Amino acid sequence: MLSTPQNSARQPNGPVAVVVDDNRVTRRLIRTLLHRLGIRSVTAPDGQAGLQTVQRIQPDLIVTDLEMPNMTGEQLVQAVRCNVDPRIANLPIVVCSSCSETFVASAISNLRADAFVPKPIGNDDFRTAVHQVMHQGDGTA
Repeated sequence: MLSTPQNSARQPNGPVAVVVDDNRVTRRLIRTLLHRLGIRSVTAPDGQAGLQTVQRIQPDLIVTDLEMPNMTGEQLVQAVRCNVDPRIANLPIVVCSSCSETFVASAISNLRADAFVPKPIGNDDFRTAVHQVMHQGDGTA
């Protein structure tokens, strides 16, 4: 099970992630993978709903797709990084996408997302990415 010492006071029942993807099956898969890591999750079908959820619950992690209706994952990451509340602006973000790795690497660098997991999502890749971003700066990554 993963923990986030810097956020544990905010989430007394353990870490919480917001999962943002327009594909219901993918949301369910990510939610299952997070559950196996001891991370509770709340899902949203697009970036707009995801941003509202992030602002409402102030999670410990965001996992998002890039290509979605209403608000893309890129727009979601930009909105999070520009948030006036540093607890939101500094949240770890994992991008899961079927876009080419070159495109995603550029997008992640430009957007300041923390990790990328290619679709189809593999258990090991996902677990490694989540572990790395959840432990940034605490010396255990």
